[in-house]
Amino acid sequence: DGRRVVVLAHRGASRFQPTSVHNLAELIRLAAERPGRRLVNCGDPDAPPVVEIGRHVAAALSHEWTEVLLPGAPQGQVGANPWGVPRPFVLDMTEAEFEVGYRPVTTYARAVGETCAWLVSATEGRDWREVLPVASKLYGEEFDYAAEDEYVRGLT
Repeated sequence: DGRRVVVLAHRGASRFQPTSVHNLAELIRLAAERPGRRLVNCGDPDAPPVVEIGRHVAAALSHEWTEVLLPGAPQGQVGANPWGVPRPFVLDMTEAEFEVGYRPVTTYARAVGETCAWLVSATEGRDWREVLPVASKLYGEEFDYAAEDEYVRGLT
């Protein structure tokens, strides 16, 4: 969205394990080759902190911003984001490896560029909420830019 300042709670250190479509597709392929009754996790091989997730997205979009890292929980919606969890959200992939021979085919850092390029292309001339209606329902109110701007003005 072109913001010049990004405010992150928990000093941006929240860990959240993303899942690229490539790794998900690989796990589905392997599971289909080995039918059975089981549940397995799927995640990228790394669970980067939120600040790193943001930096990967910024790099993929050739965008620069200033980070404001709040020492604790979000202040209302200021500093909140979908990946900003109070405790690490990290998946154990052992069962997927054992059950179906899963090995990740990419990392978040490698896959995020393709995702960002797709999103930029898909939203050209359109609101992102139109392109991603489910995400819009989940995250549409996540970012209170007016409150965030007021908070940042109060810092200077």
